[in-house]
Amino acid sequence: MICRIKFRRMRYERTLTPVGMDRPTLVQPGYGGGVNWGSVSVDFDHGIMVAAWMNLPTQAQLITRAQAKEKGLKIADGMGPVPTDAPMEDTPYGAVLGPFLSPLGAPCSAPPWGLMTAVDLGTGRVIWSKPFGTAYDTGPLGIRSHLPLPMGVPFSGGAITTRGGLVFIAASVEQAFRAYDVATGEEVWKVRLPAGGQATPMTYRSPKSGRQFVVIAAGGKPTLKTKQGTKIVAYALPR
Repeated sequence: MICRIKFRRMRYERTLTPVGMDRPTLVQPGYGGGVNWGSVSVDFDHGIMVAAWMNLPTQAQLITRAQAKEKGLKIADGMGPVPTDAPMEDTPYGAVLGPFLSPLGAPCSAPPWGLMTAVDLGTGRVIWSKPFGTAYDTGPLGIRSHLPLPMGVPFSGGAITTRGGLVFIAASVEQAFRAYDVATGEEVWKVRLPAGGQATPMTYRSPKSGRQFVVIAAGGKPTLKTKQGTKIVAYALPR
């Protein structure tokens, strides 16, 4: 009910609704995507593009320079979490923005919020599309539900494809690293990470052993409220 009240008080005229000062504007897709931070990954051998994308609206509103000063808004200095509210220096405005959430901290829009989709680049046809990530590490009021429901959760990061026909991705607010079959979307591997995997993985072949490794930075992300860490984690098949 509260989400409906908030929506009625917003400005929303579909895609590219301008942001104003009198009331918040609903921005959909939100500033985290659609396809944004992680971009896309392409399997050139099979002509398949894999996109991780979000369906999570943002609410945004302009404020005056005086209001921005009262709020103490400052440009991010790179020494801590990047604030969502921005001073917009050298303009008459500041900006207040964030995800469209209920008082419980859950998105006001219906899930899935995070999805994986594979597209045939020759025909433009969607090969498969599925929710990405479970509710295990999230829940109302920031309390972990520990429910492995594949509802599709918010994320930040991208996927990589390998010539073996796999898609590797962490990224979501669930502390997990996954591999999918690029042709079918079947989840073929999953492992828990020591912290949030909000990054795009990489893969390489060791020049000494010839073994292939997949590596992910598990550093977390404060704006997604995932567990923070300092680990670089590598995986490989058994010798």
